[in-house]
Amino acid sequence: MRTTIIACFLLVGGFLSAKDNASPNVLIILVPGMSWGDWQLYGSPEAKTPHLNRLAESGARLSNFLSGPEVSSARAGLLTGRDPYRGGVGREGHGEAILKSSEITIGEVFTSEGYETGFFGGWKNGKNWPFTAGNQGFKKRSQQGIVADLTLLSRGEGPFLAVVELENLNQLGFAETSPDLVVQAIEKVDRRVGALLDLVSWSDGDCVVVLCSESGPKNADPSKPRFNGYLYGGNGSLHEGGVRLPCVFSWPGWIPQQHEFGRLSSIQDILPTLVSLCGLKPKEMRKLDGMDLSPVLTNRERPDRWPNRILVSARTADGFDWKQSGFAIRSDRWLAVKDAKWQRDKVKAASNAGWELYDLQSDPFQNMDLADQYPYVLGGLRADFTRWQTLVTIDGLQRIPIEVGHSEWPKVELVQEEARKDGRSWHWKVKVVKEGDYQLQLRAGKEGEYSLETGKQEHTAFHEGLGDWIDVGVLTLQADLEWIRCTPNAEWRLIAK
Repeated sequence: MRTTIIACFLLVGGFLSAKDNASPNVLIILVPGMSWGDWQLYGSPEAKTPHLNRLAESGARLSNFLSGPEVSSARAGLLTGRDPYRGGVGREGHGEAILKSSEITIGEVFTSEGYETGFFGGWKNGKNWPFTAGNQGFKKRSQQGIVADLTLLSRGEGPFLAVVELENLNQLGFAETSPDLVVQAIEKVDRRVGALLDLVSWSDGDCVVVLCSESGPKNADPSKPRFNGYLYGGNGSLHEGGVRLPCVFSWPGWIPQQHEFGRLSSIQDILPTLVSLCGLKPKEMRKLDGMDLSPVLTNRERPDRWPNRILVSARTADGFDWKQSGFAIRSDRWLAVKDAKWQRDKVKAASNAGWELYDLQSDPFQNMDLADQYPYVLGGLRADFTRWQTLVTIDGLQRIPIEVGHSEWPKVELVQEEARKDGRSWHWKVKVVKEGDYQLQLRAGKEGEYSLETGKQEHTAFHEGLGDWIDVGVLTLQADLEWIRCTPNAEWRLIAK
């Protein structure tokens, strides 16, 4: 009899009770866009990755680990241990990647337990206060000089938690350039991983290291697809190649070497697992969707006795439109997926309302859609999806407004990744927490005339397109303002006067 787990709510803590009282340091390395096929250990035909191989062989590989399909939603799951929908995150950009400030992040949890915390790299879940890394529990923040900042963090009096984002392998122009550059970038990531491991003295057993990807790979060239370990799908896809990604937990002396865990796991499991491994007992935690994997990582529990799970992945359409969104429901054996862009057979899928069904145990590369042969399996997984949908949308789904007027954040930037775009204009949903006058500035990368309006006021200015900020005028904001609109391809800044 199958046990269905839509969300596993856990209280975690206590692994270090058998150890001494010293809590280990924690380093989380994120490599967006890295796929199974990028590691030499997993069969990369060209890239040499000795440091990644060494890390993977030193600890536990999660061979059925789900992330993505987009970085912002995966990142929200990592930060909170919860489904991204609970935190208001639906998709990449379009103003739907902002994480609610009420969510309790891994930074806040570890800070409350005496850890020095730092986030180094691109923050994907909110440009402005109170959604920034600094207000979500990370004391130190940097997008450059990662090694120097991490060195300072590691020399503090207490243990540290550092989250480091390396190069996004999907944002280096690979779609228009030689696939050989993909190999060069992967090998650069490998060298940076080696430098980080040396920096935190990982081999001494004083640091837990987690490395994972957050989204599937883009193809380097249509004529020579980027190797993805033969998995079907890529960046943005809900199939195996889009969300089944590498993940390694390493803690020399505590997590056995060359250990592999093949049951379903998720990026949402990282927070509860680290809390348990570090022996933390936080006083304030939300109900988690992730599971504590420490019993199987440390061989305290056998994988074959691990509970069965049902995990849901989603890619949301604009405006949280469920009818146009894509979804995938997985058990250890089955995958039911509705992903219009990546359907194997659109005609056949249409006969099942767009759904496909794959037996991943006998067909891991998804060559045969079994929806017609096993309608009862598909029906059961779709029922699981309905229950999941009810759980994660209990508070409703809507864009989180950009807040203007906080004294901690006198300069608010209206950037394109947080704008809703309809082709003719960009829209930002806003909440004015302090009424008054604001200096309005404009930045654009293309010469032209740009305008911004609030319904009551309109400002128009010419920009030379050099990327510099220019003063436009004074904007008076009132508490009832909900939307700011502008012509496309420009960004604006509001500075409290």
